[in-house]
Amino acid sequence: MRKKKLVKQKFSETEPNYDTCMNLLLEFDYLSYTSLLDPIKHEIYKSRANLRLKEGNASGCLEDLNVLLEQKLSVEERFDNLELKATACLQLKNNDDAREALGKALLLKPGNETAQSTLDGIGKNS
Repeated sequence: MRKKKLVKQKFSETEPNYDTCMNLLLEFDYLSYTSLLDPIKHEIYKSRANLRLKEGNASGCLEDLNVLLEQKLSVEERFDNLELKATACLQLKNNDDAREALGKALLLKPGNETAQSTLDGIGKNS
């Protein structure tokens, strides 16, 4: 139990670092000058989304993922982010949005067993 509390404390201490990175990129408007920073921006949003989900902040995770999913991403990145979005939606008991995210993910990677079994499980649980 103590270990879980320590891990949650570490996550809580880390999140402001992601916020600071994004604020610096936005404050100085570096992102409008070059697309070379896009991978850094994507990684910050993805890492913070994962962090927030692990902290139990599914709403914060969805905020980051929604921004991220508006960006130009590879098929693999988009698929991974849609799966993470479905997980966050399930934590919030929003089955319809989870189904939608998994449906979009399966359009990118038809036949993906993990996404398909999660989607099938949602249908049985609602």
